[in-house]
Amino acid sequence: MAQDKHADYVKRYNALPRKALAPSGRVPNVWHFDLRYIPISPPSHTLFIVQKESHFIANEVLPLGKKPSDAGLSYFPETAKEASHEICLGLMHAFLTMFTEEIPGSTTDGLKTSPNALAPWKLTTDDRSLAQAVEEQFKALGVNPDRCKVECVNLVSFAQVEFDNFYQGLKGMLGVSDFVKATLVTPQCIGFSNAIPPDPKAWSRSGPSSGHDDEEMSGVNSILGYIHEFMNNEPLPVNEDGAAGGSTHLSSRIQQSFGHIKTMLETTTLKDVCKKADRGDAQQAVDAALRLKLGCGCTPDRVLSRKYLIQAALDEKASSQTRSMAHSMLITWYLLGYTDLRARFLFAAAYHADESIRLASGDSNLTGVITVVKKPIGKPTSLSADPEHRVPLSPRRLLPRELAKMGLFAFQFNMKMMGDLMAGRPQNGKNSSLRTEIFQI
Repeated sequence: MAQDKHADYVKRYNALPRKALAPSGRVPNVWHFDLRYIPISPPSHTLFIVQKESHFIANEVLPLGKKPSDAGLSYFPETAKEASHEICLGLMHAFLTMFTEEIPGSTTDGLKTSPNALAPWKLTTDDRSLAQAVEEQFKALGVNPDRCKVECVNLVSFAQVEFDNFYQGLKGMLGVSDFVKATLVTPQCIGFSNAIPPDPKAWSRSGPSSGHDDEEMSGVNSILGYIHEFMNNEPLPVNEDGAAGGSTHLSSRIQQSFGHIKTMLETTTLKDVCKKADRGDAQQAVDAALRLKLGCGCTPDRVLSRKYLIQAALDEKASSQTRSMAHSMLITWYLLGYTDLRARFLFAAAYHADESIRLASGDSNLTGVITVVKKPIGKPTSLSADPEHRVPLSPRRLLPRELAKMGLFAFQFNMKMMGDLMAGRPQNGKNSSLRTEIFQI
């Protein structure tokens, strides 16, 4: 069905007239676009489109078709190639509808072409890798050659000013204080050309091992990693101490889990698990994700592993416990293996941490999480030891809480930088470089 929808988009986009001037006849039919991450919950990426001479702006929330109340984190591109497919669909949708909401029509996807629709005379973006990837994706989709070309043009400053105007209006609709608004710094366009790829093995190495790397022990390491992931991310009842019974209890539990998981891995294949996951079984999706992360009977695949964790985390039909675990397991995906960690990865990790705690606690809001992140950064304490914290998490499972505090630190750091700038205090090279490294989108 999705492929049919995409083919219909391409067919109608190819049929659009293409003129040198925009429909108004006053400005060039030239449009600049970029991709940005919006951390405001529910988070998602947005395709920002602007016409320079008229200052006309539009945006398409990606991925297309998601409900406004849903997070858009199923789409989280690390490379221009990964980003290009949804961007192409977003661009075609924008010009088919002439930047309006979808109009009910007779087509199967409910989209009706605007009577004033024009294909762009020229498309531009500021990232060379993205320009090339989008151009190649247009060709792969079957778009006519005359409307595939994307030029690389430096309009970063102009686009940032235009997007900032839009973002200030968006923040004004949140109903929050000016102080909170000040912490919501306007996202920059995502730069793919200068992004350093993550170490693909860092995520699969995040768990414990037997200390041996030979082939004989690889199976043991995989099982130990599976147990570690499961025990470190499972929600437990309020005030239940995961260490109850001491090391003997923990050792006994690991031994029991070892035999169970060993049997499961030997009797079911990844192919069978993925089939069940693809049919909508969230628990099987978590199983598939762990196998793909740890290389249980397969080659580790961090991208496909994330796909199944996202599927389980966002599945509204799944149990809260399964969804909470999936969100918790996703946290390290955004953090491990990067030498230039960017803001959108930190914000996405913090979102998963918040969602994990919310789902585990059964709350519909993040009040409990806000209470937690008010704690100063320091030595972790047991959540069950403080009656103010009624979050059903074991003391073992501190990673989401620590991640939430990291998110608060990011805002605090940014607020300090903003204060220095507003006060006219000079930013030395070291601080300026640090700000770019941490907050560059």
